Amino acid sequence: MLTGSVGQGGANQREDTGAVQADSPPSTVSYDLIFVHGTWARNSEYGRRGTPFVQALMAFAGSSATHHRFTWEGWNRVGARERGCKEFKEFVAGLPPKAPNTKRVAICHSHGGSVALSALQDTHIASSFDGLVSIGTPFLHVYRLAEVEPSILPPYSIIPAMLAWIAPVVAIWLAFGSPQRAVGWFASTFGWMHDHPIVTIFGVAGVYLFSFLALGIHRFLSLLYRWRGRGRHTFDLDHLILNYRDDLTSVPSDTIWKMKERCRLPHSPPVPTLLLRVPADETYGALIFSRVVSFLIIRVYGVLMYPLTKASNWAHRRVYGRLMYFLTDTGNWVDEIAYFGLLLELPILFVRFLLRCLLSFPVDLVAGAALLLFGYEFIPLAGQILISAESSPPGTWQITFLPPLDRVEDRILHSDRYYDPGFPGSNTDRGLRRLWSRWQAFRKLKMAERDLDSRWKDATKGVLHSRGYNDPRAIPIITNTESLKL
Repeated sequence: MLTGSVGQGGANQREDTGAVQADSPPSTVSYDLIFVHGTWARNSEYGRRGTPFVQALMAFAGSSATHHRFTWEGWNRVGARERGCKEFKEFVAGLPPKAPNTKRVAICHSHGGSVALSALQDTHIASSFDGLVSIGTPFLHVYRLAEVEPSILPPYSIIPAMLAWIAPVVAIWLAFGSPQRAVGWFASTFGWMHDHPIVTIFGVAGVYLFSFLALGIHRFLSLLYRWRGRGRHTFDLDHLILNYRDDLTSVPSDTIWKMKERCRLPHSPPVPTLLLRVPADETYGALIFSRVVSFLIIRVYGVLMYPLTKASNWAHRRVYGRLMYFLTDTGNWVDEIAYFGLLLELPILFVRFLLRCLLSFPVDLVAGAALLLFGYEFIPLAGQILISAESSPPGTWQITFLPPLDRVEDRILHSDRYYDPGFPGSNTDRGLRRLWSRWQAFRKLKMAERDLDSRWKDATKGVLHSRGYNDPRAIPIITNTESLKL
């Protein structure tokens, strides 16, 4: 069914006329072609009978071929693609049983490829297909920020970050009864803190130490209740280690993991698959811009947080490194444990916490707006994830690029079309005979140019995102790919 080599001048073009030709299929094979449209294309012409793309493929498939066009919501949302996947499974299950000599191929455009590929992860659905063609599909890759940039402490998610800004203002407004008095209280408070820095530092440190102690008690009580809830009223170190192991290896339930699962695609083709792409696709360009903006915002945030993170890590190592040295060696523990590191780490952590609260909301807001092109479901995860649109899912896939039709290159590669064997004719030609031979040579040049212009207009029809099926050179690529040979 499906790769033809794509040279710089096109794919599998006949030398005499320049028309794109596809190999004829075996006469004993019947075809069942299912076309799946992409985002915002429910009512588009893609996959409809009578369009040049469908006509060319149906002509290749022969008179016994069957045509189907699967439609789904087409919205740019993860949820819409999930519903499309479910509906595609139901659609395939409702088709007549596939005959032994029938080849069923899904030919998808844009996120229609994501819908079909998600459905093909179901082995029962995959068993009924013989191939998949995905044209211009931006496959979404979702990663935790810590997986890609471990040096950046992720900002708080957008809801807690917003509450971190709103809660103090609302509390003071309720306490004083008016916004003006709240603003005045803030101003006077910051003025007093500026005039009494020593008292402020010790006060903030005291509040932090109290909070740290309360957090430790809370964690200890939670652990204690957990043991008691499991019928264990005594300390059991072995059971504690087993619980810790189970916690590490269990499936997470946080929102980032759930989104990764919703966007997960197979790491290898479930059926022979061709991924066809056109360079400079607008969809990829817009998503790359969105990704870069989101990443730059997170980077700026990371640069601001980096010094405090490194300082707290250094102080942390001073405390616990010395503690481990004491536990594994001899010596006076009073001299070995670095109290200075402990006293330094606590205020650094508190300052980092305040800065993180202050920066998280604007970072999440701007990064979330940048991720809107990927779907509104990603906005709550802004700042927590890095997302990109790639040419393939993770793993090993076959990708074919359909280059633009360069007319200058095409003339050079197929220069034989511009040469007339009878030109310039006999040197003895004179008069009308000589004029006629020149006219014939000029006419051949103009015919070659008209043929090139016709192919160029077809190859440049529509936006770049639709060239993968508007360009006639895509037909032999689809019908002659070795790994998908029908």
